[in-house]
Amino acid sequence: MRESSLSSSLLTAVKRTFMKQLPSFLEEQKEKIHSIVLIGSTVFGFEEEGSDIDVVVICKEGHYEEVSHGLHKRMMGEEFKVQYTIFKPSHVEWIFRIGSPFANSIRNGIVLTDDGYLKNLLTNKEFPLRPTREYYLEALKDIVDLRYYLPIIDIEREIRKDHGPEGICAKIGKCQGHAPGDILATGIFRMLYITLSYRGYKPLSKADVLKFAYEIYGEETPEVLNKSIELIRQDRWGVTVEEYRLLKPFAVKLFRECLRIVDSRNNEDMLKELRDSARAGRLIAKRQRGVERGNLKEFATRRRMVPWTLCND
Repeated sequence: MRESSLSSSLLTAVKRTFMKQLPSFLEEQKEKIHSIVLIGSTVFGFEEEGSDIDVVVICKEGHYEEVSHGLHKRMMGEEFKVQYTIFKPSHVEWIFRIGSPFANSIRNGIVLTDDGYLKNLLTNKEFPLRPTREYYLEALKDIVDLRYYLPIIDIEREIRKDHGPEGICAKIGKCQGHAPGDILATGIFRMLYITLSYRGYKPLSKADVLKFAYEIYGEETPEVLNKSIELIRQDRWGVTVEEYRLLKPFAVKLFRECLRIVDSRNNEDMLKELRDSARAGRLIAKRQRGVERGNLKEFATRRRMVPWTLCND
């Protein structure tokens, strides 16, 4: 844990403004907050144009809703992009207990304020310094339906519709974008935190992820990850067909590796949960497609997918 001592040379003008505004915010919220920690690229001077300020807020028990509401109002008034991650005490203790890479980011962050709660967490030697099996299982379950499976279903459904004979992209001769590209891009980074951590790497910023991923996955990596970062930073909901064709093969490769890491063949309980999540995603997509075409039965017969078909190109 490091105390607040950021060199002004490492901060852009807007981030210096943010740091100057923090004391007033801390004073307003001091009775409701245990700790505030700056993490990510700003801490290490890797920030680029358009990058976020990443701030972890650990609120006191019973104050989560108040702090969340206050930060939401604050975000609306900020001229720069701040990514707040707000934790209840029970949640932050859980991520330390399972050895989440996020816990490592907090350990290496800059503490802006702490009433002693975070210091006690960081000095607790019972918490693992490397991810546990529980972390890998929980992280993969989060990715499968929300950040991998459903985005691919939705994007491919839109591509078939919009690039078909009556589709808007086909009619105007230009791809208008297909959603949700930014969620798939986020999923790629979430999977990289699984695969890199399993290989012994400890990324603390997106710059670290780019560097380590290039070492492992080779020359294709920078183009894919730079495109993913672009989508995330721009909050760009839609991706073009060409962008999707760039992202999907790499996402599939990472997903396969994640399955190997959790040893899915020898973990039937986890496999059942993944299938249930994927099945729910298929039902949602099926209903949407059926409503659009007015013939759900025809769609269900024509396109029957199992979760693992997404491991194939």
